[in-house]
Amino acid sequence: MRKCTKCGLELRTKEGNKMTNRSPRAAQFEAKVHQEYLLDPDSSALLDTILDTMDVIHELSEAQRGQPLIAKGSMGQAVIAPLVAELRQQRALLSSLLKRLGLPEEAAEDDDEVSLARSERARKAARARWDKRKGS
Repeated sequence: MRKCTKCGLELRTKEGNKMTNRSPRAAQFEAKVHQEYLLDPDSSALLDTILDTMDVIHELSEAQRGQPLIAKGSMGQAVIAPLVAELRQQRALLSSLLKRLGLPEEAAEDDDEVSLARSERARKAARARWDKRKGS
């Protein structure tokens, strides 16, 4: 089993259907959500997917640490490293999953990954105000 170089945690151990040894950020988020909210079964399943995604992001970040951000493409051109591209996709997935979970804003404020949902709500509110002015 691989260990996280930052925290020394053994990563991605499955016990039944549940992951154990979560990444530090996922474990902190899970504890906070369970402490502050009572989730229905669907939301609980979604939370598990969110936590798994956070673990994948942690592992990819660890794998990318110290590696170049640019790789050589098939024609010798400079391209973004595959792990960087995958990290971007996993972060976009995490943002989407967090929006679907729909936790109130204060639950998300401590997590940098979640701040995207906050800015999107602000953008929608500004758009609504603008549309209202144009319609008047």
